[in-house]
Order: sequence, then structure tokens, then C-alpha cells
Amino acid sequence: MLFRLSEFHMNTILLYFSFVIVSAMLAFLSQAKIKIGSSGASYRKIHTVPFLLSYLFLAFFAVFNNIGTDKASYAYFFDISDIGNIYSGFEIGFRLVIGFAKLFTSDSRVFIGLLSFLTVTFYYIGIWKSRMYISAGLAVFIYSSQYYLQQFNLMRMYFAASIAFAFIDLLYKKKFFKFGIVLLISSAIHYSMIFSFMAFLTGWLLKAKNAYSIAERDKTLLISVPVFFMSFFGYNLLSFLSRFPLPVITKYLDYIARSGGFEFGFKWIFNVFPYLLVLCLSKYDKEKKDIYSVNAGYFIMVLAISVMSYRIEMIGRALSVLSIPVVLMLPRVLQDCKEEVKASGQKAVIQIFHVSIRIRYHSIRMITVIYMIFAFLLYLSTYLHADGIEEFRFIW
Repeated sequence: MLFRLSEFHMNTILLYFSFVIVSAMLAFLSQAKIKIGSSGASYRKIHTVPFLLSYLFLAFFAVFNNIGTDKASYAYFFDISDIGNIYSGFEIGFRLVIGFAKLFTSDSRVFIGLLSFLTVTFYYIGIWKSRMYISAGLAVFIYSSQYYLQQFNLMRMYFAASIAFAFIDLLYKKKFFKFGIVLLISSAIHYSMIFSFMAFLTGWLLKAKNAYSIAERDKTLLISVPVFFMSFFGYNLLSFLSRFPLPVITKYLDYIARSGGFEFGFKWIFNVFPYLLVLCLSKYDKEKKDIYSVNAGYFIMVLAISVMSYRIEMIGRALSVLSIPVVLMLPRVLQDCKEEVKASGQKAVIQIFHVSIRIRYHSIRMITVIYMIFAFLLYLSTYLHADGIEEFRFIW
């Protein structure tokens, strides 16, 4: 079988499925479209209680679990640190977080629980701030199926990534410089956020002067071709940069040293698919050039990291911090596509270069859901042992 889930504790597997089903269903129930009188005008309304219950459900299990390979290490370094002598192996931002937490508690379980709570909170804040543009249920479904379980192990990386979600309104308000600063601050908590900043910067450099056009989308796809081939030499580039005492590069020296042979496959296609889908549907977004340019940068960065990860496996973890287009932008372009298709009475159009593919909106949404379910099952069957979450345990 492709998914060997029977090898694991079935109670744990069923619990993990419940994370996705319950949180997504509550989020879907929280959102409704209300029509105003006979004019046909409508507005989106959020029922706070179901949305809050969805958030609290995931927050509870995030705070009170006792699983994850890296969690014991964070607990140990928190225990041996004090305000005047914090473990120096962490980035300066995370050392400040530890120092601040030490003012209130010396219990590592409280500290880890707080980080987990804030991580889920920041993701949900981002979804809440996006509620007028997206299907909140679809966003929660994507978050809970693609990223939620991984944060049980990669807690510092996901805490850093979640900060960008909490400030997603800066992106909607076109305050790009401030959003870039947020990404840089987040990288002081985990250096992997540099990849998110580089993706955002790439998108800004590619930003079209005019509204979205087929030419601009095709330009991004053409640029991705040399990026794809240059990424094969990412190992050599990182090896060269490792000669310089840069903290970001030093962080990955051990990963470079442990890199093995090169076995290229097709997983990179699987990784870039949701970003490519956003790219192809960006023509439907009401803020066309902004959503396009940001996602274009992330698309190129995901492509580069995916290819490099074949040689340096651990660098593939950085894909976790490039989640904004998948969690927020994909539901946004799907929602705009739905509204435009409904208004025109025609099929949706996906264009790649000058080839147009007409497809029903519901088929696009179904493909998206099937992709997310497949990715979730693939994660469960592949990474449960590696992430140390194969058997769920509470802290008590």
C-alpha cells in the first residue's frame, strides 16, 4: 500500500484525522453569505463562536501534547538558561523570547505550551484578518492538514512563520516595506525565515507595473526555468558561502556536511503545484498584480528549495515557512474565481503560456482538496517517526 497507516497507533491516526475534520467543519460553519434585501447585494459574515471553537480545538492539543523530536531539546535549553545566561546556540530573537519568558516562569512545559499556543493563535489571526476575501473553512482545512502536525516538532520554525500570518493585513494594505521588516524580525527567531524574506523580495522585484497579464505570468514561468537548473548547484553555492562566518550559513554547515548523494525525482512537482495553481488563477484576484507578484516570488523560491533538497535534505524544511500562498492566497483566488465564474455563467479558465484550459470551478476546488488529502496522507505515512509524533501523548 502507498499509505502504510496500519503500522502506526490507529487511535493516534484517528485523532490526527479529527484535527482536520473538526477544525475545518467548525470553520466552514462559521462563515456565511448574507443577502441584503431584493437588490441581490451580499456580504460575508463570520459567526464568531464556531470559528473560536475551531481555534480552541487545535490550540488545546497543540498546548498539551508531549510529542515531537525537537521538543525535549528546547525544554532542556530553556531549563539550563537564565535571564543573564541564555543558551547561545539560538538566534538572538529566540534568546530574547526565552529571556522574556524567564521573567514569568522557570517551567519549560509552560514555555513550550506558550509557544505552541501563540503559533496556533497567530495562524488563526491571519485567517481571521483574511475572512472577507477567503473561505475560512478551506484555509483552516489547508492549515490543519498541511502544517499543524509539523509544528508539534518544528515548533520554533513554525512560531517564526506564524508571526508573518499575524501581520498579513500589512500585505493587504500594500504596506510591503513593513511586511518585509516583519519577515526580517521573524528570521531573528529562526533563520529559515530568510527564505520567506527572499521569496517576498523576489516577488517585489518581479512586481508588474500594470495589472496582472498573461505576459507577466509567463515571464515568471520562464524565469523559473534557469532557477530550476541553477538550483542543482545550490550545494556548491552553500559550500562556498560556508567559508564566510555568516550566522545564517553557519546554521546549515552541519546539514551540508551530512548531505549525501543526489537522487532526483518528481517530488518538486508535487511541492510547487499549489503555488502554480495560485499563479494560474491570479487573473481572477481583485488585487491582481499584488497577489500575483507575491506568489510569483514564493513559487520561484519553493522551486529552488525543492530541487536543492534532493542534495541537502534538511533544507527542505524551509518549505514550512513558505506557507502564506498556500493557506491564504490559494483560498483567496479560488473564492474570486468562484464569484466571477458564477457571475459570468462560464467555466473557469486556466492559462499556461498561451494555452487556455476551460474547467469547471468545482473541479478546480475538488482537485485542490484531493491534493491536500493526498499530501496529508503522505505526511502521515512518511514523517510520523521522523517528527516523533507517531503516538500522541498528553503532558500529564
